[in-house]
Amino acid sequence: MSAGSLTAYVEGIATDPVRAAELRAALVDGAALTAYADARDHSVTLAEAEELLPAFRALLDAAGAQSLSDQALDQVSGAGVRLVTSNKDIEVE
Repeated sequence: MSAGSLTAYVEGIATDPVRAAELRAALVDGAALTAYADARDHSVTLAEAEELLPAFRALLDAAGAQSLSDQALDQVSGAGVRLVTSNKDIEVE
């Protein structure tokens, strides 16, 4: 399979958090992307992989498959619950 088939594959998994995270880990350099592609039966040369890196990074970013840092995860909170009984509002966090 070619670079075109790998591109189609990447477009298909970009919104899957688990598979997108695996791909993002392989976007460190052309050799890592080539190994990632080979493991999924997509054959690309090192030169093709290096050329595809920026496009795949942009695709994942656009799909919202960005990794969150530990600091960003610490800032994430759940929403509180608002219970309404009679005329009283009770907020639970």
